[in-house]
Order: sequence, then C-alpha cells, then structure tokens
Amino acid sequence: MSMFRSFLNSVTKQSSDGQAHEGIRNVQLNQQRYVFERLPQNAAELAQVNRSGPNGKFLVLPLMLAAFKAWNPQNPEICYDMMKLLMNAPVCGSIQPFNNFTKDFVRARMMQNGKWQYIADAYFEGAQPSNHYTPNRPLSITVREYVYAPQTSTIYGRPLSIEKVVAEFAGADTERQLSVYQDPTNGQWYIWSDSYGGFLADIKTPY
Repeated sequence: MSMFRSFLNSVTKQSSDGQAHEGIRNVQLNQQRYVFERLPQNAAELAQVNRSGPNGKFLVLPLMLAAFKAWNPQNPEICYDMMKLLMNAPVCGSIQPFNNFTKDFVRARMMQNGKWQYIADAYFEGAQPSNHYTPNRPLSITVREYVYAPQTSTIYGRPLSIEKVVAEFAGADTERQLSVYQDPTNGQWYIWSDSYGGFLADIKTPY
C-alpha cells in the first residue's frame, strides 16, 4: 500500500511581478494536497519515495516534515539521516549541504521552547495553537507553488532552476517557503541550501 494519496489542482493568487507600474495581477498556481496513511519513519523508508517528475517539488516539503517529526533529543540521528537524503543531491559533489552546522542548527531550534514536540505537526491540516497543534488523522497537507518565477543558480557549476513551494498553516499569519530544485543527474527534487530553516522558526505558542 502506498504511504500517501495526492490530489493536484490550482488556485488563483494575487501577485506583482515587481514592477510598480504593472500593479497587482491574478496568477493561477498549481497546488498538491497529500493525505498520508503514514509518514516515512526513517531514511530507508524515505528513500523508497519517488520525488521525480514535475510534481516532485511539492513532495519535498511534507517529507521534510516527516524528518522533523522523527527528531527527538535521545536519538536525533534518524532525522539527520532523512534530511541528508533530501539535501545531499548528486550534483552537489563534495559541497555537502548537510553538515555538522546543520545538525547544530536543527538541534538548537528543536530544543527551543520544546519545539520538537509539535513543530512538524503544526503544518498539517487541523493543527491549531488552541489544540496544541494536534493535526487531523490521517495527516494531510496542501503545498502550493510560489507566486514568483524560479531563480537560476550556477553555484554548483551548472545552471539550476531554484523553485519555491509554500505552505499556509495556523501557526503563523504568513505562509512559509521552501526552496527546491531538481537534480539533473537523477531527476529527484531536493531542498536548496538552508531554506528548511524557516520551517523551524518560532510559531504561535500552543495551548
């Protein structure tokens, strides 16, 4: 049985292309809703999930949350191994986006205010500050394209299109963004640089 079901549709958002004289325009954006029978529990299970194809970019975000959900103070390495799969793409060579600094950063954010106990759940549907971020079951989340066009980076020696996907949730008044790119070597989508950090920032206090 598949771990999840997915549903693709579109939504209209207002945006500006950055030119003041053009004002606000309507933009139609794709979004993917995922319903998880179960999240990947470790790196071996996450490795079985195919993130290729045009819609693979949406899947990176909930898989990142699965990694966050696996973090705990006694055994954080399960989370780190999962994050490595989402960050260390073949095209990166020896640059290694996931390193000891990443571990230290994630640990500091998770331990702050006991955030590790609820931060991953906070992004799934039904989670509210008032229910201590208890999501609906089965877990579900909608991930949307960003309103602005992708950026191009050549930091790894070849042009890569850096796209953003976003998630809205009750823990903040603004959406959170994750930058992703498709590795040209294996066609899988990966987290770009340290853009995961925004999802570990403080959110509204649960109660």
